[in-house]
Amino acid sequence: MTPETAKISLYNDIIPVEEVQKEHDGLVALLSRFTTVVEISEVIAEALETLESRIRVTETLFPDNGLHRRILQELWGSCDGTTAASHVVEGLPMPHTRLETVINGPEYLLPPLPNLYFTRDIGFVVGRNAFAGNMAHSVRTNESKLASLAFAALSGSALPPARVPGNARIEGGDVLVFSPKLLVIGVGERTAAASVDSLIGSLLENGTEEITVLAVLLPEGRATIHLDMIATLVDHHTLLAYTPFIAGQRPVQVFRIHAVQGRDWDVHEETDLVSALGNCRYPVDLIPCGGSNRQQQEREQWFSACNSLALAPGKIVVYDTNPGTLDQLAKAGFNIVDTGSSTSGLSAMDEATADRMVFAVRGTELARGGGGPRCMTLPVERMETE
Repeated sequence: MTPETAKISLYNDIIPVEEVQKEHDGLVALLSRFTTVVEISEVIAEALETLESRIRVTETLFPDNGLHRRILQELWGSCDGTTAASHVVEGLPMPHTRLETVINGPEYLLPPLPNLYFTRDIGFVVGRNAFAGNMAHSVRTNESKLASLAFAALSGSALPPARVPGNARIEGGDVLVFSPKLLVIGVGERTAAASVDSLIGSLLENGTEEITVLAVLLPEGRATIHLDMIATLVDHHTLLAYTPFIAGQRPVQVFRIHAVQGRDWDVHEETDLVSALGNCRYPVDLIPCGGSNRQQQEREQWFSACNSLALAPGKIVVYDTNPGTLDQLAKAGFNIVDTGSSTSGLSAMDEATADRMVFAVRGTELARGGGGPRCMTLPVERMETE
């Protein structure tokens, strides 16, 4: 990525890769204390280990370009899965083996995927149903293809193969699962209304008897590309939210869709998200990101303060660079654990027994990419809770 290509790659700025890697390693170290962490590159490498699988993936990556498909098949003819995975994730410059590629070809045969560390967007899981995303921007198209590949590689133990809900755009950052029968989905730049309808239809066709979806119409803007940038569930019946859009004087529009197998769906507009959840028998308390100061709210929402990752009800991960949000979480009864960059912070977690806990991780450079801890994780299988 360069200053000239950053915008094409959906970034506001270039990021210092080594510092980003250190912060990401810290997040992985934290998550490994609580769950099984699988790096998507490892899953892809395993899926590409055989020549047959690599040939099949070239057909997926280049369905309409026989020349590029043949070039990649030649390169992958004798490599292993790890090498092939590095090509897919980190990019593969176009080899100059044909005159056409020298004169008219692109710089990359496989372009690098700088957005792939935001794995949340490329797919999502609802109960036992796995879905691959349908990305809004072409620069991320290959990511959704990798999601299908990764889900397929994991399907033996955890999930059935992933499906894509229709042809309209949909990304996992817009999908919040409140319960097996209640979803809250953002509709905006990255997720279309038609994809919400398709997702509901797919769930009904695959065993879900009844479901309610709250469709939240997101305002256009860089800071609101996904629903999880303005609201995330941090505990049963508790939302960490950017309150001007959720409970302000001009809250975003919300529509409730109630769908039952074999019946017409009921669709109507609600007053706001909080009242809509109450009408769904899921009343919520709000914790305001950034506190009550408008400037601080705006700054911390931009810095992904709302984009928390719930490891379990009441156990969340947030960036440590949002003091107003951390203060509000503390007032709501969360014990703040600063994981820091040393083992002392991580060791403190072993002794923490509070019902509500916040694990504050370093994310100064990660956030410059445009997302928080939730954006960087894709839960595949969770323990069921009441």
